[in-house]
Amino acid sequence: MDQGQVITKMRLGDSQVYKQVMEEMLPGLYRLAYGITQDPMEAQDAVQDALVSMIRRIGDFQERSSLATWLYRITVNASLDRVRGRRRRGETIPIEEFLPRFTEEGRYAEEVVDWSDAPLDRLLSSEAAERIQQAIASLPEEQRVVLVMKDMEELALSEIARALELSIPAVKSRLHRARLALRGVLASYFRERQGASVTQQNRRRRHKHTCQELVELLCDYLEGDLPQEDRNELDRHMRECPPCMAFLKTYRRTAQICKGLRPEDIPPEVRERLEKFLQRGPSWPS
Repeated sequence: MDQGQVITKMRLGDSQVYKQVMEEMLPGLYRLAYGITQDPMEAQDAVQDALVSMIRRIGDFQERSSLATWLYRITVNASLDRVRGRRRRGETIPIEEFLPRFTEEGRYAEEVVDWSDAPLDRLLSSEAAERIQQAIASLPEEQRVVLVMKDMEELALSEIARALELSIPAVKSRLHRARLALRGVLASYFRERQGASVTQQNRRRRHKHTCQELVELLCDYLEGDLPQEDRNELDRHMRECPPCMAFLKTYRRTAQICKGLRPEDIPPEVRERLEKFLQRGPSWPS
């Protein structure tokens, strides 16, 4: 069936179509909710809230976006409602303190720690993973949502923009700031433990972009959204500027770590509860 037929059957109250759609979407919706709430039970409740909302609002779905995009939007809103409805538990991290700082000339105000060579399994199984999860929970919600959707769920920027009703530049701006903050948290962690090399700035080289300007372009650089001339210039800058090369490598590594932190599947006990919820058919339209 194409999407139009699926929507028609859902509006007619076909419970089997509802269940088929949700069984396909459930793992992704749960991971999205978990990334935002950072709590398995809160994620389960958010997904249940999203299912109820979908059933009640299917008649209002305008089909200007895909059904999946619409469900992502509903799940994001349900997850944020859960986060806002409870007091933040545990210690949080002052994220603003971990954003990179620069001099008036656009150079790094402090040494750049290069921890990019640390094995990913070591990062994900150590207290570094706990620190990054704590940092994700401390992000402003608009940054956290975009980070989870892009770096954990690997959704396209265009789909994230449609789901959140934002422009693509706005999505990239939020994503970039979140990555910068998380990268800074990890840099601080490794600096404290002296478990990574520290790069020195080369003060003799001059480039078209300052180091600060280069950092601001990193999201576009990784997404392949820069004109080739600008990309070539940044490549040359990084080859000749060890701190910028280290910054790029750790910035990219941060995104990889976020992907590694996502649950591969719904915990069995949570899946069982959600499947029972679906089987009960909560207020199927009639």
